[in-house]
Amino acid sequence: MVSKNADNLPTVTAGLGKDSPKDTAQFLQRIKEMRQARQDRASLMDSSLVLAVVSIDSLRDWRAQFGEGLAQVLKDILVDRIRDRCAQETAFSLFQAESDIMFCVEIGKQNNIREVMFHLKEIIERPVSSGNLKLAVKATMGMVLDRDPSAPAESLIANAQTALVSATRAISSTRMRFYTPQMGRAAQRRALIENDFPMALSKGEVFLHYQPVYDIKSDSFVGVEALSRWNHTDLGMVSPSEFIPIAEESSSITDLTHHSLEQVIKQIEVWDRQDFNVGYVFVNMSTRVLADSGFLRECASLLRSTERHQGRIGFEITEESAVDDVATAIESLNTLRDHGVMIALDDFGVAYASMHMLHKLPIDVVKIDQSFIRGMALDDRSRALVSSTVAMVHGLGMQVVAEGVEDRFELDLLRDMDCDRVQGYFLSRPQAYDGLVGAVSKALSVLKQV
Repeated sequence: MVSKNADNLPTVTAGLGKDSPKDTAQFLQRIKEMRQARQDRASLMDSSLVLAVVSIDSLRDWRAQFGEGLAQVLKDILVDRIRDRCAQETAFSLFQAESDIMFCVEIGKQNNIREVMFHLKEIIERPVSSGNLKLAVKATMGMVLDRDPSAPAESLIANAQTALVSATRAISSTRMRFYTPQMGRAAQRRALIENDFPMALSKGEVFLHYQPVYDIKSDSFVGVEALSRWNHTDLGMVSPSEFIPIAEESSSITDLTHHSLEQVIKQIEVWDRQDFNVGYVFVNMSTRVLADSGFLRECASLLRSTERHQGRIGFEITEESAVDDVATAIESLNTLRDHGVMIALDDFGVAYASMHMLHKLPIDVVKIDQSFIRGMALDDRSRALVSSTVAMVHGLGMQVVAEGVEDRFELDLLRDMDCDRVQGYFLSRPQAYDGLVGAVSKALSVLKQV
């Protein structure tokens, strides 16, 4: 079992126990036996069966720091912690999978299920000692209540894993979730989006809308931001806030960026033939793409083949995408700028490294996040922040775009602050390529109204 050191922290001596299931099949069999035992005792109303999947978020760091052997010993300590706590309940079974820990516990009706599970997670996350080190433990837990003993035991594991994924993506600091049917539907939808997105690009289901950007010093139209849209065959229009994060978890985001760049180049040529001066067009670039040297080479080749577009195409990056690896970000952005590409720092102000990024990155334009713009009407602090940001960015020799401008009051405030450019629904919503000319004409008339 686990011994204690002087600080009452567990030290690295642990055992799995001879009765632990050795594989998923044995674990499933134990679940079936626990279900049957409850039925034999006629105790279905006197207790609840909960299956949980625990992901040890610290495990990857332990493996990198200490090697596989010690990392496994540390994980074994956490297994023993779970076993010791579950042993206080009516019955339990525990299985240590390759990356996760799964356990099924029967909790008597005298105990609050949520309190028991919260206590279990608190126990798991207590510090663990290794030599003179005290190591923090971070874990995520997905759980499911066995409401239908006739359902396949496999479905319990699947639902707990769905809850685990939901907990991983949740904003909540607890990082634990019970499964709900809504999660199941959300997981099915997510799987459909993840599976269909790569083909959607080649099938032409993904296309671009363009949101105009206006110079409020000259009251002129100066460019657009290209925004991806997806009309799914079965789901209809899928929000970018839904499919882009999924694409970012795979190589699909690189394919999307390449597809967007190709479409932008083609569309600029169409507008040129129509004698419509679109100014510049910015395409969004994610963390994954910024670090993809293969994409950067393809991008450079594509830009070389269309040299007449130099100075008319740009990429927008977020602070988060640059923070991950500043050195790589700087190198990648300089490579793009060498081919006449402008760089905009998007959503400025929402990440912790804003000042650092402004100083380090080779950027041309700073886009102030819309959350600050929307707060100006009611909050003196927001107005002060926006005004000081505009002055600071100008002092660094960059231009400022205010995002999310939604009314005349905000527009007039930004004029008074000497902001360069604006973008938002007050002047123009994102438009299909063939609706851009009319939208720009309407917005320019609004801009010139005193």
